[in-house]
Amino acid sequence: PGSATYRSVASPTWDLKFADSFLSFKHLKSCFEHEYEVKVEGGASGKDVALPPYNLQFLDQKARVETVDQDGDTKMDVNSTKGKKKPVLKVIPYKFPEPGPYPEDQPKRNKIQFTGKQVEAVRSGLNHGLTMIVGPPGTGKTDVAVQIMAELFHNNPNQRTLLVTHSNHALNDLFEKIMQRDIDERYLLRMGRGEEELQTEKDFSKFGRVNYMLERRLHCLEEVGRFAKSLGLGDDAGYTCETAAHFYLQYVLARWEVFISQWEKFKKDGTKPPKPQMQQVVEPETKKAGEKAESMEEEEEEEDEKEEEKPPVADVVTPPSNVVLGFVEEYFPFSIFFSNAPKKVFTGNDDVDIEKAWGCWRHLKNLFLELEECRPFEILRNYKDRGNYLISKHAKVIAMTCTHAAIRRGEFVRLNMQYDNLIMEESAQILEIETFIPMLLQEHDKEFGCRLKRVVLLGDHNQLPPIIKNMAFQKYSHMDQSLFSRFIRLGTPHIQLNAQGRSRGSIAKLWNWRYKELGDLPHVAERKEFLKANS
Repeated sequence: PGSATYRSVASPTWDLKFADSFLSFKHLKSCFEHEYEVKVEGGASGKDVALPPYNLQFLDQKARVETVDQDGDTKMDVNSTKGKKKPVLKVIPYKFPEPGPYPEDQPKRNKIQFTGKQVEAVRSGLNHGLTMIVGPPGTGKTDVAVQIMAELFHNNPNQRTLLVTHSNHALNDLFEKIMQRDIDERYLLRMGRGEEELQTEKDFSKFGRVNYMLERRLHCLEEVGRFAKSLGLGDDAGYTCETAAHFYLQYVLARWEVFISQWEKFKKDGTKPPKPQMQQVVEPETKKAGEKAESMEEEEEEEDEKEEEKPPVADVVTPPSNVVLGFVEEYFPFSIFFSNAPKKVFTGNDDVDIEKAWGCWRHLKNLFLELEECRPFEILRNYKDRGNYLISKHAKVIAMTCTHAAIRRGEFVRLNMQYDNLIMEESAQILEIETFIPMLLQEHDKEFGCRLKRVVLLGDHNQLPPIIKNMAFQKYSHMDQSLFSRFIRLGTPHIQLNAQGRSRGSIAKLWNWRYKELGDLPHVAERKEFLKANS
């Protein structure tokens, strides 16, 4: 197993994006300066470095990948850099894409300042292979597992992850923290009866998620209908997910491509196209009907009734002549649809507004993407099929206990459930056989091999072992030894978290002698609740 760790594999992932693991460049440098020479692309340093996120390139691992021959053997010794100068870590700042104009579009970012060991654990979890994390009490094992899950989701949005723990309490604690991160809840699924104990009013069980997807389908179709009206079209585009997909290709995507080509031409030579003829606001049909009724003559009644059957015609909004609009604000084709945003979308500055326009476009793409994901739930007609599809294809984060995995394994294999990553909390309390079962919930593909890419085991072998009531099995068969403990005993490389923040230092001395280099986080010596006596 030691050859599967990220420092030993022949082709490690040397280029990693960390969306929100670092709060600042100073935080990043403090995590890596003991092992790497940190260099920023462009030569910036100190306060001149942009804020997170960062793309990190580990050039020593890049060199290892480049020296791997066709047989998969590495020509460079993993430890050949010891005793020489530090390898280079290249930091490339980048920007998050502009979010949409609505509050639900704003991402939820991490606010925890991780220690160097915790960052190393996250880095290891993003690499293919085996990651073993030993977490003494209060060192943030759960927070590390949540951060690994969040970074995996953003780096590999199409991959599926299985979360497994020994107890329902630990699983709910882990799941509730994931709910607070920037992972859309339509991808979350909590299996087992322990879901009822989640501290939330939302239902994350199988059928609860099916109902949620059906509710989201209705909401998104209503938005598509409103969108179609803002373009002067009928609201029949929001009838089904299929009609919405045709509407997107025929009307939405075509308008956006024209707008982008016009913008690129304007940036190149300053040429503006003819002014848009339609900036539409659709008035209520009842108001229009009333205005027509007042001026209607008896001879034109039949013709007016035929006109009312046609899609409502949008009114043209003409801005005041003394108002100078920027190019983006004037020519953006979907301005009226976003007129209900809490704040005004455009500012009049084209350089800023084009980013706002891209944010609006991402909001629209996510709207139609969600409808595309809702389409199977529209086609399937009973809850059983919908639930099976949710498990086998749709959910990206599936949480269950090891007992539930053992009980339902046959059903998961029959449904052909596939997943790419396995994160196992409390792994030191899980039997060896119960550790293997979650790895075998999917069949081995004859053509593509095993889909499982990462296994992350978190636990503490110095705390509670697996519970074996039969003394013969416990003592003579050593069944009270978990697979996690076995790997530790055999010397498998692991990462031990080295700073606790749960107890005051005097209390932590009762157990920190069991761990190497276990210290306290800074807030233990600073916060009042850690300095005052218990009352």
